[in-house]
Order: sequence, then structure tokens, then C-alpha cells
Amino acid sequence: MSSNEDLEKMLAIAGTKSNPLVFTLKEYEGTRTLDIRKHFLDKKKDIKPTRKGIMLGVKNFNIVKNIINKNEAEIKDWLEGEIETHEWVSKHEKILKKAREEKRFYSQKFSVRGERWKSPVFCECAAKGGKDEIALNEEHAFFQKLNKILEKCDKTTRDEIKNCIYSVLISYFRAKNLLVGIGKSEPEDIFEILEFNWGNFLKNYLKD
Repeated sequence: MSSNEDLEKMLAIAGTKSNPLVFTLKEYEGTRTLDIRKHFLDKKKDIKPTRKGIMLGVKNFNIVKNIINKNEAEIKDWLEGEIETHEWVSKHEKILKKAREEKRFYSQKFSVRGERWKSPVFCECAAKGGKDEIALNEEHAFFQKLNKILEKCDKTTRDEIKNCIYSVLISYFRAKNLLVGIGKSEPEDIFEILEFNWGNFLKNYLKD
């Protein structure tokens, strides 16, 4: 095999046009795999992979195949069944209650300052009694790369880019805080709720 094209073969695309599920035969670190992965369309309408997916070698593929074959009817009944609304509400009751207590997803003032520390952590956020605070690590490669890009922009564009980035960071901080004290939950549920709350906070910050 002499090129990347030789190492990959797309078998099928399913799902929606904006978020397709792509099935690909590919070689990864010397192992042949079946990659089943969520993708998205970028601004150029090219299909790009996300981190959501699974890569199966021959052993795990056979395991999954056998499980599906033996339990196909039960799996289909489960997948095609409807989840009652009260089940979802009951499952996420603590999170919903916490969100209500936080007055849903309102935005609030925040300040930004630059600091320098030897760590891969890019930023730290803190709640300061009605006004949040973002500390950016000026030693981080992202900060330095961003500054180089911003230097090429006019002041208006520069301020708009900064506002978008700061809004993403503070919205993540606010969304993460809503998860405090919810108890034990499956990681998949935590990430789903975090992304949902993060998106809602971000929407409101960008309105202001």
C-alpha cells in the first residue's frame, strides 16, 4: 500500500446529510479495522470525522457480530421502543433542578486576564459573586498561535473573535458547574448533559 487512499475504503454512509454515520475499512497502526464514526460537513461541504465512533479489529468485530445475530429481535424491540417522558425527567431530575435553581441559562458579566504558568492547562475560570473571571495561560501554544492570527486582523474583527472564544470558555465553565453534586452518572449521560447546557449558555452569551 503506497498511499492513504490504499489504506481506507468507505463502505457506506447513513444518517443525515449534515451528520452522517460513515462506515470505513481502514488500517490503523498496522491493524486492519472497521471504523464506524459520526462525521460532519465543514464550511466547504467536505465530510470530516468526529471523535464519536468505534474502531473494530477482527476480534471485536466478530464479538459484536455474534451478539447482534443472537440478540437481534431483542435489540430491535429495545431500539424501536419509546421512552416515556417521565423516565427521562426522573433520570435527569437533579440536573434539571440544578438548572432551574441557576435561573436556567442566563449570561452574566465576566472579566479576562492573562497569566503565565507551566502547565498544559490553557485557562482557569472562577466565580466571583455575580461576575466570573477567566485566566488565560499566555505560555500555552494556543494563546500564542491565537495572538499571531489576531495581529493580522483589524480591531473590530479582533474583538469579535476574542468575544467568541471567551464566550465558549465561560459557557463551558458555567455548564460544568451545573454538574456539581449530581451524584453518580454514566459518563455518556454526563457528556450529553454538559454539551446541552454548554450550548444553551453559549447561545445566550453571544446574544449580548
